[in-house]
Amino acid sequence: MYVQPPQAPQWQPWPAEMHPAARDALAQAGFPRAYRHQVAVWHALQSHPAVLLTVPTGAGKSLAYQAPTLDALHRDPQATALYLFPTKALAQDQVHKLHALGLTDAATYDGDTPSHRRAAIRRGARLVLTNPDMLHQGLLPRHFAWARFWRGLRLVVLDEAHVYRGVFGAHVAQVLRRLQRIAAQYGARPRFVLTTATLGNPAAFGQALVGRPVRVLDQHTAAQARRAIVLYNPPLVDPALGLRRSPYDEAVRLTLAAWRHGRQTLVFVPSRRAVELTLRALRACAPDPAAVAGYRSGYLPSERRAVEAGLRDGTLRAVVSTSALELGVDLPGLDVVLVVGYPGTLAGLRQRFGRAGRGSRPGVAVFVASPAPIDQYLVQHPDFTLGASVEQALVDPAHPTIAAQHLACALAEGPWPVEQPFGDLSLAATRQILAQLERQGDAQRRDGRVYWIAPRDPAREVSLRTADPRRVLLLTSGPQGPVAVGEVDYPAAPRLVHPGAVYRHQGQVYRVQSLDLARGRAYLEPFDDAYDTEPVVQVQVRSTGPPQALTEASDLAWGWGPVEVVEQVVAYRRLAWPDRRLLDTRPLDLPPRALSTQAYWVSIGPWWWERLPVEAGGAARRPDYGPTWARARAAALERDGHRCRVCGGRENLHVHHIRPVRLFARAADAHRLDNLITLCARCHRRAEQHVWVRSALSGLAHLLRHLAALLVMSDPHDLGARVELAWPPHPWPTLLLYDAVPGGVGYAAALYADHARLWRMALERVQTCGCDDGCPACVGPGGPQGRGPKAEVRLLLAQAWPAMAASQGHD
Repeated sequence: MYVQPPQAPQWQPWPAEMHPAARDALAQAGFPRAYRHQVAVWHALQSHPAVLLTVPTGAGKSLAYQAPTLDALHRDPQATALYLFPTKALAQDQVHKLHALGLTDAATYDGDTPSHRRAAIRRGARLVLTNPDMLHQGLLPRHFAWARFWRGLRLVVLDEAHVYRGVFGAHVAQVLRRLQRIAAQYGARPRFVLTTATLGNPAAFGQALVGRPVRVLDQHTAAQARRAIVLYNPPLVDPALGLRRSPYDEAVRLTLAAWRHGRQTLVFVPSRRAVELTLRALRACAPDPAAVAGYRSGYLPSERRAVEAGLRDGTLRAVVSTSALELGVDLPGLDVVLVVGYPGTLAGLRQRFGRAGRGSRPGVAVFVASPAPIDQYLVQHPDFTLGASVEQALVDPAHPTIAAQHLACALAEGPWPVEQPFGDLSLAATRQILAQLERQGDAQRRDGRVYWIAPRDPAREVSLRTADPRRVLLLTSGPQGPVAVGEVDYPAAPRLVHPGAVYRHQGQVYRVQSLDLARGRAYLEPFDDAYDTEPVVQVQVRSTGPPQALTEASDLAWGWGPVEVVEQVVAYRRLAWPDRRLLDTRPLDLPPRALSTQAYWVSIGPWWWERLPVEAGGAARRPDYGPTWARARAAALERDGHRCRVCGGRENLHVHHIRPVRLFARAADAHRLDNLITLCARCHRRAEQHVWVRSALSGLAHLLRHLAALLVMSDPHDLGARVELAWPPHPWPTLLLYDAVPGGVGYAAALYADHARLWRMALERVQTCGCDDGCPACVGPGGPQGRGPKAEVRLLLAQAWPAMAASQGHD
């Protein structure tokens, strides 16, 4: 257990230069003085176009930007301000605080705003609270209806700005450049305030997001309650295989223990599906099931408000939530916070910890580790987990695909000069996009400017949450016809809602009857929840250009560059519920998806092929092939005419498993004739080398893919992994980690730049893992009938890391 001691506040009076009415309003609301970092924001805004405040949850970030807002609005009766929040819940929570400060003309404007109120907000609101999606699809395309608001715009606030990274961040960066263009057309040049969790690159991140130099303020001067932090690893149930109790079962057990001691508990889980499953398990054994609730996107606004109220007044004793409550609502004094599994970023983990013991009330925050390598690394390296952040929040403001979508939106908002580059794009790239829009008949050039002429609104076709704007609507039968259950991103549809898939929504379970990708529809039916499903995906990666960077040392080569990834969902597994025992695998006939992106790779040369099987002790650790092996071997020799299938030789014949025995639940399954091949000793040694090397690289890919998220703040689905038998410029086996989004968002380049740190973290994880041959916490499970690749991965990391470290000047 790690205890964060209480911290005394550092107070400071509001600046004398602040408008007297603003100081009076703050005093009447209970804020006659401020924390030093809150006052610092006001001072910084007097001389900087953008200010970024990075302090922990509960440190008064809201007041830090509310004070300069009050000052600006009292100084100029025509002034306006815009607050952007990543969630509707956070905007709803903030508007009540603003009314308490006397800003009665502050209003939320989002998808929940009734239509009869929208015109009044456009006419009279001086402070508008919204989200990037509504700004993108509502305010900017209809800027003429907001002319009064744009003319007076003095301040733009981005709360919880660290959320705007990756694809979402690249979209928001473009929206903010469109915002500044529209504001300039109306004569305004607003300043920006960004608040974030702790980051490793706050200045670079802020400038990439808003397109202006950013002044960073990172001194935490607020009061802080005593908080106990526990990094909890569920107990082992099989030490040799590294298997542990389910983190979700442990979360339910810990929640019930807190309930018995009168403690209110908030449980964070990583996905909407996990909310529904954990909620069901908790309600099944809670003293009062009505005092347990879920909270996630997809719930009705009224349902979310009811949960928020229940947490505040204590009628709810336990709530299971996704990240929607990480950022969304002010919830003072939560007793216990459980975080099940790594939430995707250290910043997010610390944000969730910050929900415990806010204000003057002590609290307990518990990280319940999953078996994943990243979780195991965090529980065994508390200094890394709780120390200074090394995470890099990456935003690519010149992402070609996303920039092209927003240039079309900008054209619809007003003509674009032919000789003016768009945002961070080059002039040549801007001209190329404009020419493409003209060829499509969407735009027309006149008098040195390009005009949007298509009858549709391009902003309606662009989703900020994905590089691909297409969606698939989920439908089920109702009394009056099809009823919409929800929707999923088009690229994710083959994985999530393929025919036969089990899909969960708000506690209801459905099975997918059919998927029509051409029409963007999936048809579902209610299901009795007898089993679960997971897709089987085939992936191929090929190089599409020369490396952007390449380093070679010690028969190793590593670099990054452009690639094409082709994915196809070819089958799905049916898994018994709840033990996830494999029932069967059923084929699917779905089209492949091609993705142009970027990858980081490591290739290993012949020196490693010879050493890995020998030094890792492979020959001495051959698995038990079982009693059916002799008969299966004889059948393979007979089928192949007692000849090597590669060179035709007849001496020293061996029978080789095409897919290793360890990949099968039973050795007998591996002995099928179609998985056996007769080889001579020489050809068998070469084949075994390929198996050992591929096995080592596959295990290393499992490990690196998880740990990479600690360095680049990637979401789990944003990085893909693949092992190829050859990769240019060398015909060597290669491990690739690729950006799983069109065009890439900078992960590959960042991993190449910091690869020595990544490999050192991987080496530490393998060396400290207590399993025998491999487990979910390190290189992946070896399987009950064969050893895993842990020894090979450990050898590769231990001997390759020094060369990589030397290339970057690491000790």
